[in-house]
Amino acid sequence: MFGTDPSDEPVSTWTDLARDQGMTDLARVTLIRELDSIVMDQSRLRRPGAPRTLATSPLSGLARDFEELGDLPQALRAQRLYAALQETAWDRASARHTLARLEREAGRLPQALDSLAAVRDALATPGGRVLSSGSAPAAGGHAPGWSRLSIGAR
Repeated sequence: MFGTDPSDEPVSTWTDLARDQGMTDLARVTLIRELDSIVMDQSRLRRPGAPRTLATSPLSGLARDFEELGDLPQALRAQRLYAALQETAWDRASARHTLARLEREAGRLPQALDSLAAVRDALATPGGRVLSSGSAPAAGGHAPGWSRLSIGAR
């Protein structure tokens, strides 16, 4: 349930409420401020118990929220940063795949092709933690069957 102080609530609580009430501009401005704050101080993404690792999920959440509001430029901005901060090959591939979809929807086809090429490269990276068609990393870090996914096929 809700706390006693409204400022203790996550930003998403207020932006979801504003969006649901048709105040999309208010929600959008709030989300832009949140994204700007993260861009200016990425240390906000550090995990409390493990300061050398980042919790990047707020960025993917912002990208989804912007997309739901129809603000593709801001969704792309959040998704680009999210993709850039991914540490494993599989996470990079997944984030770039979403980025390619957003770029395609925004009509940025050359950028979408570049993102798909980055997906293919991430999946082919030796030593990266890449998942094969199953749920465990393949031997050597490769995903030998990844090309069956039709990602970046030529």
